Amino acid sequence: MAEEFPDLTVALKKAVDEAGRDLGKVNVLIAGRSGVGKSTLVNSVFRGRLATTGQGEPVTKTTRLISKQGVPLAIWDTRGLEMADFDETLGELTRLVEEREDEVRRPRAARPPVNAAGRFLRGAPGRPAGSTHLTPPGPPSIMRRRRPAPGPPAHGTLATRSRTMRKQSRGSRSVPGIALAVTVLLAQPAGAGAQPAAGFVPVTDAMLQDPAPGDWLTWRRTLDGWGYSPLDEIDRDNVRRLRMVWTRGLAEGRQEGTPLAYGGVLYMPQSSDVIEAIDAVTGDLIWSHRRDLPEDVYEYVGGNARNNRNISLYDRFIVNTSDDDYIFGLDAATGEIAWETRIFDYREIPAGHSSGPIIADGKAISGRSCRPQGGPESCVIVAHDARTGEELWRRRTVPAPGEPGDETWGGVPFEERIHVGTWMPGSYDPELRLFYQGTSVTSPAPKFMLGGVDNTHLYHNSTLALDVDTGEIRWHYQHLNDHWDLDHPFERILVD
Repeated sequence: MAEEFPDLTVALKKAVDEAGRDLGKVNVLIAGRSGVGKSTLVNSVFRGRLATTGQGEPVTKTTRLISKQGVPLAIWDTRGLEMADFDETLGELTRLVEEREDEVRRPRAARPPVNAAGRFLRGAPGRPAGSTHLTPPGPPSIMRRRRPAPGPPAHGTLATRSRTMRKQSRGSRSVPGIALAVTVLLAQPAGAGAQPAAGFVPVTDAMLQDPAPGDWLTWRRTLDGWGYSPLDEIDRDNVRRLRMVWTRGLAEGRQEGTPLAYGGVLYMPQSSDVIEAIDAVTGDLIWSHRRDLPEDVYEYVGGNARNNRNISLYDRFIVNTSDDDYIFGLDAATGEIAWETRIFDYREIPAGHSSGPIIADGKAISGRSCRPQGGPESCVIVAHDARTGEELWRRRTVPAPGEPGDETWGGVPFEERIHVGTWMPGSYDPELRLFYQGTSVTSPAPKFMLGGVDNTHLYHNSTLALDVDTGEIRWHYQHLNDHWDLDHPFERILVD
């Protein structure tokens, strides 16, 4: 018969010691009322080496079912505990499990010392000097899942087509259920929060071209489109210790957004022109921008425009293209609208913006899905001044009569040359000063329906290299003459 303890940490320590610190030889029984997160503990901490019992089941019965001869058994009876007590003990348990598993994997002498908060000390034995690292679970108070405080935030209309909602409180509340977590160091020391509005450091071209390791300043982090982070804190040896520490709900709708990370803040693009600034350490909302879109906008630009893959950060502005065919800049510190410029009248020349711009030497360069109703004039790549919104140039992806490439359409009237879109963000080489953009298929795709299969119909399914200052097409490469809707607008990864 196993010994029963009111405190699981005592029980587990005893059982682990009896098993020679091998958790694979320890069974744990948690008895308690439903709703205290026992199943979460089974899946997240003990990975199936734990059994639970409901409030009405006797501990001894379940003990007999799971007990094995010669295998220690720890029993924790939670039936008399309040939720806060359960959370607190669970936090202690999580820390204990991680420490014990570390001991199993390496000799104790090799383990680095920890401070009072349970974090590895920099420069400690067993770790490279100056290295970043995972921290084991902190105090029990961070073990609870955090969500924003209830209640509607204050808001006010700041421009005709935009409104910004500022969060009134950064408080949080605990919710039923358990979240097991470890703290992951961001670009700043543990406990550091978002930079205040007055201290916001403007983002420069030099920073975009060579971002700090802990920053993610553009869609795929670097302008060459690699999507690679040099951070090495998380590796194959410690990835098992990752735990969720906070979660937030996003705006309703399609979500393919990549957040930007800068100064302890995540800037998250969301469906239907929602952008939120979120404290990266706590998950608290800093500000939320929700563009005031016309009710009929998606009847013209299409439902795919609701998606928002990326936004850009430059100087003090969050720059994005909108579903009602504007480009606009928000103050990155406050979320307030700073400037906006109309690209099209969406009722006359509808275009879909499912992606935002890329900043190239101070220019916000954006592509779009050109709707058939918009004709060839909607099939354009456009550059704006990223600080003011002034349009600098626009380049069609469909040649007009008399322009280079006109002959490749086989006499198809200009107004029927449609749908060569650029609806994914491009890449940029600052040394060559070339912006690279992929293009999509024509509509209709089968060329026997559009001037004949012998025509190449430039510039569909191509890579375009544009002069960043003028928008001139310096060169192009057509990947295939497409009859099957095999789009090629996706990211261009630049390799030296």
